[in-house]
Amino acid sequence: MRACLVGLVAVLGLGSSAGCGLTLDLEPEPDGSDADLGMPPGRDLGPRTDLGLPNPCEGAENGGACAIDGSEEGVCVDGRCVPGECGDGYLSGDELCDDGNTNDGDGCQANCRPGCANDEECESTECTMGRCVEGRCVSVPEPDGFNCSGGLCRSGMCAAPECGNGLLDDDELCDDGNAIDDDGCDTDCHPSCETNDECRDGIACNGVEVCASRADGGALCVPADVLPPAPRVCEYCDERTGDFELMDADGDGYTAVMAPGCGPVDCDDMNAAIHPGAAETTPGVDSDCDGEPAEDMVTICFRDEDGDGFGNPDLAMEELAGASCPIGFVPSGPADCNDGNDEVYPGQAMYFEDEWCGAMSGSCTYDYNCNEREERKYTERSACSGLDRAECEMGRVGWNGRRIPDCGETGNFGECQWTAIGCVTSLLPTTVVQSCR
Repeated sequence: MRACLVGLVAVLGLGSSAGCGLTLDLEPEPDGSDADLGMPPGRDLGPRTDLGLPNPCEGAENGGACAIDGSEEGVCVDGRCVPGECGDGYLSGDELCDDGNTNDGDGCQANCRPGCANDEECESTECTMGRCVEGRCVSVPEPDGFNCSGGLCRSGMCAAPECGNGLLDDDELCDDGNAIDDDGCDTDCHPSCETNDECRDGIACNGVEVCASRADGGALCVPADVLPPAPRVCEYCDERTGDFELMDADGDGYTAVMAPGCGPVDCDDMNAAIHPGAAETTPGVDSDCDGEPAEDMVTICFRDEDGDGFGNPDLAMEELAGASCPIGFVPSGPADCNDGNDEVYPGQAMYFEDEWCGAMSGSCTYDYNCNEREERKYTERSACSGLDRAECEMGRVGWNGRRIPDCGETGNFGECQWTAIGCVTSLLPTTVVQSCR
């Protein structure tokens, strides 16, 4: 279609013309080509500057990337942005090669992926063999342990013979290809355990642990098939003591759980002064759990020599009902197991690194809260190996090792940290003393 531009000529002051001396092609040639641009028939030309749109390929070399209408990826050809096509000779989109045709067997396949005719056309290295498989080059790794210039081949790479390369080198008993301790093979390429005693965690009530060998030469601590005796329904496994302990919220030696073998029931397990057999010291309160509130009674006072609020029942005195205890005495209650040390008393909540010793008996203990048990403060293990990044970066802190130290013992205490090789334990101080009470 051709249009006469008489009106446009008049507007531009170019004079009039009796004929139609200036015309504009508004449609392509009848064969569908855009001959004036030298483009093949039917090819999308992308943004057109004659339509007032920006031209992303102005001044660009052929083959450069561009965007069609701001979104679709294209390629610059003769100053125009056109969709990339396999076989057009320009690398675009997800193409790995483009040799200007869609023939197979000439180095670049019809899908614009590299091709080959024989193995010689494929590259080999000292730890990989190039193979031509169905017209494509693939790399086949040499077997692990194959000699190479830098040491030994490992997964197609030449690796120096050292602990952590996944190969059993001289003086190594195992090598699991990482630098993580306690996963069966430690960072010194020796098994994580050698004897069953190394695996005992100090908690008898959670079962028995043993050192189990692995096929790769390592050894790992695992639970044995030896289970601890079943606890009573009123007991639980307490990692602080390592034994089954009574469900006793107030620590007075009695439980609120009513079950065979669990003893008389504590009618108030949140008050250590109230339990079966307790002295009734407050009118209207059933302190001994017999179902009858106390009436008139005498006040029993214990001698409190260290002034910690708890006394010695062996040095007791009675007072009339309503009378207060004299100086140096306290109302009867849980017995102080060391009335010469004001840090030792029932309900002590602090933990201590050093044990206390009885002045008369000469025996020593960490039982600062007078419950006839030694309870450890730190029972968590860092257990970093195998954690994902989110769990690792939560900053889990605990003992770096399989065994929880006993009272007064020292050990490595660590924090989980994320590194290039995964979640590992980073030591904080090299040693921490296990505190108890």
